[in-house]
Amino acid sequence: MPGAAAGDRRLLMEVEKGNLSGVKKLLAGGANVDGSRELEYPPIMGAARNGNAAMLKLLISKGADLETEARFPAGSRAIHAAISGENPTALSVLLEAGADFNSRDGAGETPLMLTALADTGALLARELFKVGASPFVKNADGMSAMHVAAGLGNLEVMTVILTNTPSALNVLDNKGFTPMGIAALRGQRRAVFHLLSAGASDLGVDEQNAAILWACDGGHPRMVRMMLEHGINRVGGLGAIPNSIGVAVQGRQAKILEMLVSAEGEENRRKWAECRLRDGTPLHLAAAWVSVRAIHVLLSAGARETLPNGYGKLASEEVGIALRPPARRSPRKEAAVVRMLQRGPAYRARSYGWPTLDGGNGTSDVTLSSRTRGANSFGVQIFRPTGTRFFATRFARYANK
Repeated sequence: MPGAAAGDRRLLMEVEKGNLSGVKKLLAGGANVDGSRELEYPPIMGAARNGNAAMLKLLISKGADLETEARFPAGSRAIHAAISGENPTALSVLLEAGADFNSRDGAGETPLMLTALADTGALLARELFKVGASPFVKNADGMSAMHVAAGLGNLEVMTVILTNTPSALNVLDNKGFTPMGIAALRGQRRAVFHLLSAGASDLGVDEQNAAILWACDGGHPRMVRMMLEHGINRVGGLGAIPNSIGVAVQGRQAKILEMLVSAEGEENRRKWAECRLRDGTPLHLAAAWVSVRAIHVLLSAGARETLPNGYGKLASEEVGIALRPPARRSPRKEAAVVRMLQRGPAYRARSYGWPTLDGGNGTSDVTLSSRTRGANSFGVQIFRPTGTRFFATRFARYANK
């Protein structure tokens, strides 16, 4: 704090020490109760952060400005310091003195938003609601207090907000996300469940912001299952399924993909396995990314490998095109995927058989015996090769290269 008046600098030090008599003496000697702009923060912020109610009352009685902003943290005020310091007593003193309970710091965060970061956040949030704090004020990212609490997974603060303002449940941020969408984006499964239990719904939001899409993007199968159990209309509606399927395929999330194609029951599995994406069907996308597990799920759900995309190409003609750089591509694996697609009818008939890994020349490097059968890691029936190795083991070795 170089350059600050000696009296102002000393005043801040005595405030943080909690030395009431020393502070009174300095103020009587002409020290500025609000400090100077060369200080990182005013004395009243130091008292609020430390939770010294007696010191706060003294400074307020001497005319301290409750809304003086700090240089660091930028734009913070005494009420923000009381929340960050988790001091309900200091908060009560400031609120009684008329502090702005909806004030925003340099990042646009309100005191109510900051409660989501505090262990005693629920208690602090209740105090703010008693004086009329609004959960609809938005920060610099366009999010409300409910979005912040949901993104951090603070169930207690979420409950306080919903108890006092039920309409905050489905409020949209500036990007069109609901609190449930933010919770899904941040991987907060318990927060998503809490919101669904309270009646949250993403129906009507932009499909790109649907909670289920971001649960798929994050690879959270338990969250996706929970969402579907509450009803697809609650997490984005049927219109969100195609994009979610595309995300699951590209992310090689076979468990999630299986749940999505079954979202409307067994009788509609083919419908979703063949839904139209931007560049064709899910099978085209799975082939482009050489996603073996996704191809298995889609073929088993009834997807037809004979359907062309918008450019008239079959899935077998798109194998590996999404892999960049070319060094990531494996001719052996891609050839196996092509043969897998060629055996689509067998999958749809539930007569599963894995293609041979022969590098595309038509000759297998394993000898198959029809007398022995086993189940691979995907739960499908395979033939066991003579010798000591299972075919599934050989396939996995090449597939993981």
